[in-house]
Amino acid sequence: MAACRAITTDAERLACYDRLAERVPVATPDPAPAAPVAVAPPPRALATPAAQPATIGTEPASSFGAEAVRKPQSAEPTALTAKVVGDVDGVRRDQILLLDNGQRWRVLSDNEFDYTADGPVATIERNLIGTYWMRLGDRGPSFKVRRVQ
Repeated sequence: MAACRAITTDAERLACYDRLAERVPVATPDPAPAAPVAVAPPPRALATPAAQPATIGTEPASSFGAEAVRKPQSAEPTALTAKVVGDVDGVRRDQILLLDNGQRWRVLSDNEFDYTADGPVATIERNLIGTYWMRLGDRGPSFKVRRVQ
């Protein structure tokens, strides 16, 4: 085989390998079939409970990190407009604002805002990462909120 490998032209090298292959005896099948050999069954496995899917906390592992995957646009509204029930005399952290649609929103922003109005219109918008921002009136302050009811 070493001599064939040293030949540089493809046709001559192939002919050399063919000549080597002619010299190798071809095995012929035995005309009498061999008696079957008894094969022992594989060792019996111990019974194990059915495999449970991997979980992280209460969520299946397959959904871990899925919140970061871009979701298709849905028909959900991205903003809500409603009227605040009652007077607003300033905006501060942990203040609860009741809207005329029955929703209650808690102020999360640390900054306090001087804003006074009787039943102003509140516009709440959701940004791309799911944070909600409320604005009071047309020119009022914009601050972070979370719905509590």
